[in-house]
Amino acid sequence: MTTINENDSLLVYKEGRKSKKTLDLDDILIDFDGSGDVVGIEMLNASKLVNVDKFDLLKNLVKLK
Repeated sequence: MTTINENDSLLVYKEGRKSKKTLDLDDILIDFDGSGDVVGIEMLNASKLVNVDKFDLLKNLVKLK
């Protein structure tokens, strides 16, 4: 599932999977389950990381749903 919120965070995660550990790479957080598999990725300040207007990013993600 992919979500973006008004705080300009983009979150991609596997539904039903729980995070046990998080790798913090400044504006990118990667969540791992107990087996070491990636279960989520969060991009803080997503519009700046991908160089796009925050509201355009939100509008385009809504179109994908």
